[in-house]
Amino acid sequence: MRLVTRRRLRVDELPRNATLRDYLAAHRADVEDQAAEQSRTKRREADRRYRRRRNQQRKEGHTA
Repeated sequence: MRLVTRRRLRVDELPRNATLRDYLAAHRADVEDQAAEQSRTKRREADRRYRRRRNQQRKEGHTA
């Protein structure tokens, strides 16, 4: 069990002597970061659409 936790390296940050296990861990980190960013972006866009619709309804006099 490793107690010291290090920042996960990206694939392009791996040293020349990296093992396959190092490469796979780095690749997984890259993919997870990409997926997290994508879901954050989708959430931001959904929130923006929601706010825009609510503001438009408020302007038109709907109460909610």
